[in-house]
Amino acid sequence: MTFCESTADFTLEETGVLVGTALGSAAGADAALVPIGSFYEEGAALKACITGRLYQGAVNTDIANTVLPGLDGEYALMTMTGAQVKELVRTGFDAGSGRAFPYVLAVRGGGALEDGETYQVAFLMGSYTEETGRAFGARTEKGSIRTIFRDWLKEQGTVSPGGGYWN
Repeated sequence: MTFCESTADFTLEETGVLVGTALGSAAGADAALVPIGSFYEEGAALKACITGRLYQGAVNTDIANTVLPGLDGEYALMTMTGAQVKELVRTGFDAGSGRAFPYVLAVRGGGALEDGETYQVAFLMGSYTEETGRAFGARTEKGSIRTIFRDWLKEQGTVSPGGGYWN
């Protein structure tokens, strides 16, 4: 069953922002960080990343699930300054191989984060290091990214690159 329409082909990064927007909105967060993982060489898999993208046309459960990470059922919220969020975006997420997965940032209202302001930031489980979790007081929350994303897409009806920010 089709529940949403994509008006254009998304890039991998635009799809990551879309997933981050759905997560951030459902979590009541100010922002969300989502790692992108398709560039990674064989043997260095990351289950908590976006590796697929949306294409123009009808979106159903099967299509929505192809872009979502392999880990599901929980997410985390952390309290960070805008400068700390920007630093994570700059450095990416190193899952232990020495090569970082890039993060994409989704921000409430589509705006920018102020360096000195404090924000609630949503993360997919398995998409941050233990050190980051300890440093920023990670709080694990129950919630399926698969359900969150599908429900958010249903609410939107149509999605397009650069649209769909939450307020």
